[in-house]
Amino acid sequence: MKISPIFFLILSVLLSITDAADVVNITVDDAGFDPLTNQYILYQPARAWKYSSNCSNCTAQLDETRAYMATWHDGTFDPGLGTVVSSNTPDEVLYAEFNFTGVAVFVYCILSNSKEFPSGGSDMTFYVDGEQKGTFVRDADGSPGYIYDFPVFVASSLPDGEHRLLIQSGRKGGKKVLTLLDRIVYTQNRKAEANITSTLHPTEAGKSRELKGHQPKPDKSSEVIARHLLQSLVVLCGLGYLLLIGFGWLFWRHRNRSNQNARQQ
Repeated sequence: MKISPIFFLILSVLLSITDAADVVNITVDDAGFDPLTNQYILYQPARAWKYSSNCSNCTAQLDETRAYMATWHDGTFDPGLGTVVSSNTPDEVLYAEFNFTGVAVFVYCILSNSKEFPSGGSDMTFYVDGEQKGTFVRDADGSPGYIYDFPVFVASSLPDGEHRLLIQSGRKGGKKVLTLLDRIVYTQNRKAEANITSTLHPTEAGKSRELKGHQPKPDKSSEVIARHLLQSLVVLCGLGYLLLIGFGWLFWRHRNRSNQNARQQ
């Protein structure tokens, strides 16, 4: 019996579905370690970035319950042209660097709407492996409050392998801007039961709880595992259904040809 090309088409679609299901997101908090590699985000110059627990004198005062793991890093680029310079590194561009292995990466920040105190404008440039991959430029509208959990950069089609992400805040000759980095998420192609999240550095975690009474968020890994099991079940059911259709079509075609040959004889 000759196998129809339609069978191979169905099989290819099913394989692509199962491949798409074998991805996992790894979340790295701004103040935490990568749970897989123990890598952390490197901030340069270090004196220009302020950790949220040590930022009582920062003009950006956020609701920590809305930040990922109740932390963020505050960095202000100030060209030093005004009468009051709010940065101890005037006209020095800020950077945040992170190395990862995967096929995609996402950067989440908190955005300020105010124009002054803090100066809420954004001017970020993103590099992957030394090549510019995107920018995020925004002028604050002057309204009160902040925008939380905002994806300022997405690179979703990287070659599978090791990569270096570099986030640049501000530019020489540019205007005063603020970056509130919340977390970095990257994607790997591999089988996993649940997405993986970062853990705080022990010193920073203890400091956060001592100063602000922060309690760890409840572990929802069991819910994630159940969701992935349900997704796997749906994929398997779809696989069986499409295979049944494919074999049924092949059987019908084979029987139809047999009947035609019998009539010709």
